[in-house]
Amino acid sequence: MILFCVSIPIKQLGLNADCHLSGLIMKRTNILLALWMTVAFVSCDSIFAPTPDSERELPPLTTDGENTFGCLINGEKFFPRKEGPFDIPVKVQIDRNFNNYLSMRATDFVNEKDVYICVENVKLGFNNVSSLNNNTFYVGYPNCSATVSTFLNQSRENFVDVVRLDTVNKIISGTFQVYFLPAEYCDQEYHLTDGRFDVEYTD
Repeated sequence: MILFCVSIPIKQLGLNADCHLSGLIMKRTNILLALWMTVAFVSCDSIFAPTPDSERELPPLTTDGENTFGCLINGEKFFPRKEGPFDIPVKVQIDRNFNNYLSMRATDFVNEKDVYICVENVKLGFNNVSSLNNNTFYVGYPNCSATVSTFLNQSRENFVDVVRLDTVNKIISGTFQVYFLPAEYCDQEYHLTDGRFDVEYTD
């Protein structure tokens, strides 16, 4: 921004001119202040306005323990996020005392959506979860939910593909896909696709 200033000796203008000049300066100062506040308000509003999920990209497929998680639920992007200061959007545990049982839960506290993944004897590579055993997938919406335990569509490919399982740094990364059948209490048929995670876990 370039400012041009003109200096006029006040004594040469007289008292009336002095008062007139002071009033003019104050008026212009108020106008500039009002313009600055308007621009600042608009700028701050643009900076802090949340980006709609439809315009966000799913997290990239990484393996560095960046604590990212995302998927499509019936083609709609799902992102875990917290609402309160104590919310934990993603919780991951691998219980080595119970057949390497993977338990991963991602929650969108703002929109009350939930994705829960449990895989028994999780291993590096392709984990087929079409065989129920103790594997569990769960997707929850405000008035509807489905679980893999009774409504898994076994005619589709359901899997968790682990591309990194670092037991030293406690990082697990991979992709997943699950298809549900409609539930008795919820006629919605859910499918989780393009799932990806790169998270640190506890044991």
